[in-house]
This record gives sequence, structure tokens and C-alpha cells, in this order.
Amino acid sequence: MNFLHPALLPLAGLFTVPLIIHLINRRRYIKRPWAAMDFLLRAHRENRKRVRLESLLLLLLRCSLPILLAFALARPRLGQQAGLLPQREGLHKIFVLDRTASMGYRNPQGTRPFDRMKKLVKAVLDQSSVEAGDRTSILLAAYRWTNPVRGSLDPSLALRELGRLSAPTDSRGRLYPALKEAEALSRAFKEKAQIYVLSDFQNSFLELEDQDASEPKTPGKAPGGGTKDSTAPKKGRERMADLLHDLKKAGTQLILLPLRPRGTPENSQILGLSLEPEHPIVGIPCKLSFEVRTQGERKKETSITLLLDGKNPQTQILSLEPGTKAKGSFEFTFPKEGFHRLTLKLAADALPADDEFFMVTKVRKEIRVLLVEGNSSLDEEDRFLSRAFLFQTLLLPNPETKDPGLRLYRPEVVSEEKVQADPGYLKDKDLVVLIDGTGPRELLASKLRDFVRTGGGLLIIPGPHSVPDLYNLRLFGTKGEKGPLPARLTRIHGELPVQGGISNTFFTPRLPSEVPPLLEDFGEETERRILEATPVFRFWGASKLDLPSETRVLLELSRAPDPLSNILLAIRPYGKGQAALLTSNLSKRPDRWNRLDDLWISLPLVHTLARNLSRKDRSRYNLLAGEELASSFDSPPKSLYVRLPDQRRVPLPIPSKTKPGREGWETPPFLGTWTRGPYAIEAEFSESKETRPFAINTWPEEGFLTYASTNALRDLFPGIPIEERIAPTTQKTIQAGSSEITRLLWILFLAFMVSETLLAAFFGRRRS
Repeated sequence: MNFLHPALLPLAGLFTVPLIIHLINRRRYIKRPWAAMDFLLRAHRENRKRVRLESLLLLLLRCSLPILLAFALARPRLGQQAGLLPQREGLHKIFVLDRTASMGYRNPQGTRPFDRMKKLVKAVLDQSSVEAGDRTSILLAAYRWTNPVRGSLDPSLALRELGRLSAPTDSRGRLYPALKEAEALSRAFKEKAQIYVLSDFQNSFLELEDQDASEPKTPGKAPGGGTKDSTAPKKGRERMADLLHDLKKAGTQLILLPLRPRGTPENSQILGLSLEPEHPIVGIPCKLSFEVRTQGERKKETSITLLLDGKNPQTQILSLEPGTKAKGSFEFTFPKEGFHRLTLKLAADALPADDEFFMVTKVRKEIRVLLVEGNSSLDEEDRFLSRAFLFQTLLLPNPETKDPGLRLYRPEVVSEEKVQADPGYLKDKDLVVLIDGTGPRELLASKLRDFVRTGGGLLIIPGPHSVPDLYNLRLFGTKGEKGPLPARLTRIHGELPVQGGISNTFFTPRLPSEVPPLLEDFGEETERRILEATPVFRFWGASKLDLPSETRVLLELSRAPDPLSNILLAIRPYGKGQAALLTSNLSKRPDRWNRLDDLWISLPLVHTLARNLSRKDRSRYNLLAGEELASSFDSPPKSLYVRLPDQRRVPLPIPSKTKPGREGWETPPFLGTWTRGPYAIEAEFSESKETRPFAINTWPEEGFLTYASTNALRDLFPGIPIEERIAPTTQKTIQAGSSEITRLLWILFLAFMVSETLLAAFFGRRRS
């Protein structure tokens, strides 16, 4: 025997109350002789046995009442093996509920698939509360599946969880991971399982990939917990077929309930935003480009509004043809440095989730560049002979100018010896350029690796004073696993022309047939011909034999003696930043290695490299619903919070044992990003407070509103019933064991209570 509400069983202990009262009433009284009492005592002795039996009968009835009440409220269930009452085996009803953003689409009548889903499930749970005994599980399918109710025998628990679901999330989801967990739930309990899948069955929900996008990005982890299967991934349809076979083999019934809206959905959505320049500067005009998609059967005019930090609205009117995309842009300037939030809003329609798009970006006053000069033997007055002088002049031609358009960069020149002694020079820099350096010591190499890994840019230009082994050992390692250096340095190739003479031995840059975006300034035929005709006399060989897979070679040298080490320019992403290698240095010195110092080449080349290497990765601040929120700080804070779009603050636990990460102290991940809007991680220190803003957006594919037809579902789920509603249980002996025992206990309780009342009144009158 087991109980639906075992927590109520302790109420049976109340039977001690009448027992205690009975014992108290039996306490001894002081005896005093009295002649008239002899007649009363003689009568009492004649009735004493009868009175005692009457008192014991009333005591038994009164003690039984709380015991019967406790058992009736706890609702006992007899196992089938008891054989006392007719009973069928219980069912395990597993509801897989779609909580993706498309379930929030409102039809012309104002109802959503999400509302219909809740109504259908509630009807089944209401029936289960009357015919108690079946197990209930609820699985919510979104970016990660969640399991708020797991094999509960109490339908009221599932009803409470269902009532808490007020709206769908703004995330996307995949059916397969949730269905896989439902199959595991069906095996976890002995009852026969029925799995109900309630969804609008949008195509994106049924999308079957070799690795589901709903799975988290952490290697080895499966959505919702557990570990991923280590076997080779199968194709989506094969995996689904295997899962259906396992369900059929276990006797588990799968039922699909499509909730797709009827007719052609009408919807307009913002697909995405792009900001130019990618590294915005205070006072420099910026351009925010957007793309809007519409679907339906008629032409539509709608308004679109841009807000900067929630203020200064700009509005445009868009004319949208059905089934097309429209592009547009807004222009503005950022008034101050720091983090800023951009919000783009469409006029509300049937699916509000994709009518807003948010972006967080960090605005700088200037791009701070550190030029590390390897040759420190030059006097201050001979600085124009330094190899850093050309870079400094190209980045900031006039240091005295006040025009923000001419002060994009703030270069700082420092000798290699100073940086080796104090790597603190790297602090707050966006780009570091190593020019003709001997090679970094281990401390500086470690700081450079962390600098690039956390989003900084690094440009390495070896020269005649460079020692390749120091670069290879500390910034490349074996096969590039050590650091950000794009390729392993070998030796110097080529010879300088005799001063005043002309050398017939030189090499020329060669662009790929398809010009990479980073060198788009040389995409025109004239600029390309100028670049490819520029002589390069000497360069450092960079091996292609152990080139890291992520390294991209942007420029090669034609006529090089070794075609396996003819790299002129290569770039490599490393962590959140990038590193580039230019194997022939730029300068105005008489003994310069090339003629790339020509203004037609050096100006676009240096600015392109500086612009791209100093670019900050905005993706860490701009996420999609369901993705985890995390950031880093220099040290552990005293308290940590996440501010939600509704301005509520949720405490984020700080681990008792914290380890510094590669980017400083890393916060634990926050997984509650189910709705779109502005979020922030707020860290409070002893004397300060720091905030990291984030933008969470709806998955664009959720606004496509393309649904799988009934035939498509039958093709994907052969032999699986597709219903419009959940049919009630048809068996006649529904939960006889549980319900009839409970009724019997209530009948006994009422009978005992009535009997006790009548007998107490009868015995009282007879004794009086």
C-alpha cells in the first residue's frame, strides 16, 4: 500500500487527544465518609461494569475518528497484488509542451497555440484529479528542455506548474532532445507510459541536425543535464527513427497534437541589426542597418523606431510587400564613451516576440594603440628613423587636431625593454604592435596571450633584430597550441639592394583571386595592380607545414625561394581577439625591407589592420533567448546580481571556492534568459559597483511561421496517431483501488462520527 498524500498521515496522532482526556478524568479524588453515600455506592456498584463498557466504546470511537480522517486525506492505494479491490495498472502520462516563441502567435480571434495547449492539458489533469492514481510528468521544450514535474502521483502539482506558465519563451527549441528525455522518463517508472506532444510543429521545431542547436555549446554536455552520446552522430531522421523504434519496443504510446493556426499567418519581424563602424567612436557618425521580413497575403505599412539608451526616438515608415524583405538604416552619433543600448521597434502585430531587437555596444573615445619599438638605440631626435615612426604617423598625422574624425587612433610608442620590465603598458589598450622586437620574455608572452584571448588585437612585425625561437617557443609552440602567432617563423629570405643601386632580386605580394574582406581596399583593379607590383626585398619565412587550421593567409609572395614559407600577411583568431603576422616590416629607413611604405599602400594597409585587429567582439554582449549569461571581473565581488528586463534583481550565487579564469574572475552562468530585452550583471565590491550590460533577442527563425503539414508529420512519424484533442481514458475500472478505498474510509469516518454523537447523547441521558 502507498499513499497519494503521505505527508498527511501524522494527523492520525490526534487519536491521543481523547485518550489523554479520558486518563485525566480518571484521576483519584479525596475519600470522605458520608452516611448517605452508602445508598449511592450500592447503586454505582451494580452499574459500574455497564458504565465502563460504555466509556470504553466512546473512547474507541473518538480515537478512531482522527485515524480514519488522516487515512482518508492521505488517499491510500492498494497494489494489485493485494487482491482486495479491482484495479488496473496505472498510467504514466508524459506531456511534452512546446514553449518556443512561435507558440505566442495570436490568430484574428486573439487566441494563441500556447493557450490552447494549456487548456487541453488542464482538462486531462482535471480528470486525473478525480480518477487519481496515474503518474504525471511535464517536459517543457525550448532552448533547453526542463522537467518541472517528474512522475508525480499528485495531479494538483502538475496543475500548479501549468498555471505558472503564463507565456511562451522567446527562444527556439528542438523536439528530438525533449522526446529523448521523455523516453528516458518512460523507462524510469514501471507504469505504462503515454507521451503527448503538444506543439504548433513549426519546421524549425522539427529540424533534425547532426547536432541539435538546442544543445549547449559546452563540449560533452547535453541539454537539460547529463552527457551527450559519445558515438558518432547519426543523421536526424535516422535518430528519430531509432527513438520511435525504442518507444514502440517498450510499449510506450506516442500521440501528436498539432496546434498550428489556421490560414496564412500575418507577421512582420526584424531579422537583425548591423552597426558601422564596428568599433564606434564618440562623435563619429554611425549607421545602424536593419532588415525586416514580412509574410501574409496583403501589402502592409508599418512604423519602425530607433531608441538610443531608451531615448531620442527616430521613426521611419516602411511599405512592405508580402513575402519580401526590406532594408533600411538610421544614422546617429554616440554622445559619450561606455556601454550603450540600441532598441529597434516595429509596430506591434500578431507575434510581438520578434517586433523588437536590442543591441549592446561599447563606445570608445579613441582606439588606443601601443607601438613597441624593438630598436632602442636611436636618440629622440632620430625617432623618424625608428620603425614605429611610420605607423605612428599613419595612425595620427596631426597630434594637435581636435577633429574627432582625425583622432580615431591614439598611438603610444614605447621601447621593448620597458614593456618587458612592465607589462602594465598593455592595460586599457585595444591594439599592440610588436615591431622588430627581439622576442617576448615569458612574463610578457603570458600577458600577450591573455591580452588577445580577452579581445585585444596583436600585430607582430619581426625585423633584423628578432630571434625566431623566442617567438615560436612562447607565442606559437607546437602546431600553434601555445599562443596567437599565426605561423611559425623560420629564417630571413632575400637581400637588400646596394645603397644607390638597383636589385634584380625581389618578390612581389600576391592577392588571392577572391580578395578577403580585410583587404577590401585593394579590391579595385588599380589598387590591386599597384600592390602586386610593389617590390619586397627581404622577409621572414613563415612555415605552412604546421599552419594552424584557423590561420588565414591573406598575402603571399610570388617568386619566393620556398613556396612553403612565402607568407607575407596572415591572421589568426585567438579567443575573443585576433593576431596578425606581417613578415616584412614597414618603415621609412634607408635600409627598409620593401617599398610598402608608399602612401598608396601603407595608408590603407595600416588602417585596415588597425581597424580589424582592434575590433571588439559584440557577440559576448548580444545573445539569443535561452543562451547563458556570463561575464568576468578583475576580482570576486561581495555580491552578484542579474537585472532582468522588468528591472527585478535576481541574486547570482558566488561559489565558495573561486578560481581566476583567463579573463579574470568569471561569474557563474545565468540560465534564465528566456525572454527578450535588456539584462545586466551587477557586481558590488567594497567601495565600487560594476555593471556588464547584455541584450537578449528572439530567435529570428521563430518568426517564419512555417508549419509542418499533417502529411509531413505522418512521413516523419509513421504509425503515430495525430489527434486534435486528448481523448479521455476509456477503461471502466479506472483507479478503483485508490478511489474506492478513499470512499470507504470517508463512509467509515462519517459513520463513526454519527455513532459517537448519538451514543454519547444516549449514555448521558441514561446516566442523568
